[in-house]
Amino acid sequence: MKHTTIFYRLGLFLLEGLIWLWLLSARPALASVPAPGTSTSPAPPAPTDITTLVKGAR
Repeated sequence: MKHTTIFYRLGLFLLEGLIWLWLLSARPALASVPAPGTSTSPAPPAPTDITTLVKGAR
């Protein structure tokens, strides 16, 4: 009888851990979705090439 309660608690603990992992992994995707009514103007892409950085500085 005691073994079943141990496995039951262990199963609940693992299930809770999986739920927390799912919630934490889904949070950035939910945060990237813009709220309704807000303007979705994308930021200009940052120049990654060193020559465009130098040309932009002049």
